[in-house]
Amino acid sequence: MLGVVFLVLEIMTLCGTGPWAAVPKGITRKVAIIGGGASGVSTAYYLAASCPLDLYDTLEITMFDRSASLGGRCTAIRIPGTDMHVELGAPSINTAHDTELMGLVKDLKMEGDLVAGGRWAPVETRIDVGIYDGHRFVYRQPYRPGVIWRWWNSLSYFVHYGRSHKNFDSMNRWLLPLWRTFTGALRLPGSWSASFAPSSDTNSTSASPNPPAYPSEYPPPLFRAVTTPANTYLGNHKVKAPFSTEQIQARLRARYGANLGVVSGMHAAKVMGESERASNAIVRGNSGIAGVFEKIVAAANRQRAKVKVDVKLATPVWGISKNITYDPNENPTVVGWTVAYGTDDGEPELDVHETQFAMGPFDDVIVAAPWPSTKMLMDPEYSMPHMSYEHMYVIVFMTLGRLVSGVFGLKKGDTKGVPSRIWSTLAGGEQGTLGGASGESGVGGVGWWSVEHVGNVVKIVWGGEVGKEEVEQVERVYKILSPREMSDEAIKGMLGGAEITWVHRHYWEYAFATPVFDQLPGSAYELGIKVDDGLWYTGSMEGKWGGLEAAVVMGKRVAEDIVDGWRVGKLGVKTAKGTRKLGESA
Repeated sequence: MLGVVFLVLEIMTLCGTGPWAAVPKGITRKVAIIGGGASGVSTAYYLAASCPLDLYDTLEITMFDRSASLGGRCTAIRIPGTDMHVELGAPSINTAHDTELMGLVKDLKMEGDLVAGGRWAPVETRIDVGIYDGHRFVYRQPYRPGVIWRWWNSLSYFVHYGRSHKNFDSMNRWLLPLWRTFTGALRLPGSWSASFAPSSDTNSTSASPNPPAYPSEYPPPLFRAVTTPANTYLGNHKVKAPFSTEQIQARLRARYGANLGVVSGMHAAKVMGESERASNAIVRGNSGIAGVFEKIVAAANRQRAKVKVDVKLATPVWGISKNITYDPNENPTVVGWTVAYGTDDGEPELDVHETQFAMGPFDDVIVAAPWPSTKMLMDPEYSMPHMSYEHMYVIVFMTLGRLVSGVFGLKKGDTKGVPSRIWSTLAGGEQGTLGGASGESGVGGVGWWSVEHVGNVVKIVWGGEVGKEEVEQVERVYKILSPREMSDEAIKGMLGGAEITWVHRHYWEYAFATPVFDQLPGSAYELGIKVDDGLWYTGSMEGKWGGLEAAVVMGKRVAEDIVDGWRVGKLGVKTAKGTRKLGESA
C-alpha cells in the first residue's frame, strides 16, 4: 500500500502538481539598494541570508551610495597622524538596547571591535558633565573616583532635582520595555503602504493616498506616551523642572535638535535611556561604526556562493523609472525597474533615461535613505507625507589650549573647572518662547547643542630651554554639534584666544527628522513600506525609535517582506521559512 502511495506522489511531482513539485530554476533575482547606511546594509544582509536559493539560481544585489564609504550617518573622521577617530554621526553602539545589531556583531564575531565606555577621552574625564544655558552652568557633575564620591554625586543630584529623577526612573522601568516589546512584535500590513501614492501614474498598483490606520491593540499606556506632549506627559508622572528642562531637554537637543515642547513623552523617555554610559561602546579602527557595516556587507558577499553584493560608492542615483508592459487587453504589468546613476553630484538630467549611466532591470529597488535627501527623479512621481528635517554642523578641532572658565561664566579659581562634556539648554527667560521650537530657531542664545572634549593627542617635539630636548606636547581634541556654522574665530573665543592646530567641518543637511508628538510608532516610516510593486522604502530617522537599532530592524523587515513576495510569486503560497544566519544552508 505504501508503495502505491509513493508511486502516486512521484508521478504528481513529475507532473508539477505534487507537494514536492519541482520548481523551475534558471532565474536570477536582481535587487538595487539606494543608500549604504545601516538600513541599506541590513536589507542586503538579510536578503543574502534568506533568499530562497531552492527557488532561484542566484541573487545579485547592487548597492549605491553617493558617499565614498559605507555607513550613512555612521561616518568617522581620523585625526591626522594618529589611530584615533571621531564619530561624526552616531557616536556609539548601545550594547544593551541595540539587540538586533548586537546579534549581528556576535554572529560575525566582531565583539573584539567594540570598546566599552563609548569614549576616547582620558579616564579622569569620562563622567565629567555640565549643562550650560548660555550664561552659566545650571548643573555640573565633576569626575571623582571612588565609591564615596559616587555616593556624594548621587546625593548632590537628589538635592538638586528632588524626586523628579526617581519618578522618571520609575516611569522608564515599565515604559521602555513595553515599547520594545510592542514595536519588536509589530508587523506592517501591506495596506499601510498608503503613506506613499503616485502623483501622476494611473497604472500604479499602490494603495490609495489615505493616511494609514493604526492598530487598535495599542496598549493604552504606550498610546498616551507617544501622543502626549512631553511637558504634559512628564508632569503627569511628577517629573518637573528643573530636571525636565535641564537633564532631559539637554539630551533632546543633542540627539534631535529639539526642545522639550516639540517632542512626545516617548521621546523624553527614550533619549534618557539611550544615554546610559555603561552600555555604550565605540568601535576600534579608523572607520568607526561604519567599519561594522563594511564587515556585514563583506560577510554577505562571502558566505553564500550564489549571492553577490556589488557596492558602488561615490555613485549618486539620479532617478528610478518603472518598466511596464501591456497585454492585448491593455492591462499593465510591472516588469522591473531601471536605476539611473552618475559618478558625481551634478544636477540630474530632465529625463532619467538620458543620464550618464543606467542599470536594470531590477526586480526590486529599495530606497534606504531619507526620501527627500536622494533628490531623485521618479518615473512615475510619488508623493510622500510631509516630513521636515533638521540640519547640523559637526566641527572637530585640535588645540594646544582648552575651554576657558571665564567664557562659561565660571569665576577664577573655580575648583570644578569646565566639564569635558557640555550639553546646552535654554536659559530661564527663553524657555517660554523657544521651548516649543527646534533646529536653528530653537537653539537659543547659547548657539550650539553640545561641546565635548573627546580625547588627547600626545606628540613628541623638540623643546626645552636650549631647544634640543624631547618634550611631550598635548593637543586636545574637541567636537561641537551646532545648528549654525561656527567660524574659527568663534571657536577661538571659547578657547580664550588659543590657536586651532587642525579643524574638520562636516555638514549634515538631513541630520534628523523633526520629532513630533502625534506620530505613532508602527507608522510606515517606522517599519518600512512597499511603495509600489517592486519599490520599497526603509530608513529609521523618521521614526520615534530611530537610530542604529531601528535601521537594522527595518532593513530586516523589508528583506523578509521581499522574500515572502518572491515565494508567493514562485509557489503561489506564502512559505517563508524565516531568516537564516549567514553560513547556514539554503
